[in-house]
Amino acid sequence: MCENIRNKQILQVVFAFVTSVVTTKSSAFELLIDPIFGSTAHSGATATLNFEFSEHGPDDFLTILIANTTPPKVGSQLTAVGLELPDWLIQPPSLVVGPGEVYFDTLTFNDSMEPWWLDAPGGYDMVISSEGRLLGGNPHGAPPPGTWESVTLSLGNTGLTPEQLEMRFFDFYDDFAGRFLVGRFQSRSDKVGGGVPEPATIILLVLGGLMLLRRGH
Repeated sequence: MCENIRNKQILQVVFAFVTSVVTTKSSAFELLIDPIFGSTAHSGATATLNFEFSEHGPDDFLTILIANTTPPKVGSQLTAVGLELPDWLIQPPSLVVGPGEVYFDTLTFNDSMEPWWLDAPGGYDMVISSEGRLLGGNPHGAPPPGTWESVTLSLGNTGLTPEQLEMRFFDFYDDFAGRFLVGRFQSRSDKVGGGVPEPATIILLVLGGLMLLRRGH
């Protein structure tokens, strides 16, 4: 029995080593969807997008954790997210759909938002939604307040490491002069702009997360 346990431990170490060789990940950064960046209904609906990059063999991947941080009393469901993309990407991203039911299962490209002042230049490069509709779509199954869904995109072989991808994506959004992010909420309808959080906002997000952790213990 001891021999079996020892063999199992060796296999776990080998698996962890192989996984670390095959898959390389970067740390993450976050974008914020919030009425401070513009809103059509000022409902108070908010969301965060957490970006993490990885590579598997020659291919690079972007995983976006899309969290609906809307206060429960508002009750809006997050039905779509529109993003601008760096023009140095070699190919348009493709959606990697894992097992199980997910809401965000469709990518569309060059999709326009109304009203015009919430639109990106020439429309949003990529929209993540359920039915391929940035402005509408069925909210059934969409993330309600306090929930999230993870979306993985294949970027192809960019020739960059996960760390380089993280830096270049963040620099792209941080330097972008104009609208580059929007969220569509339904049930209590709203369209909300997004951006890079200011340092003070990041501190508040961290403190809020710590408070939630303390409540959970």
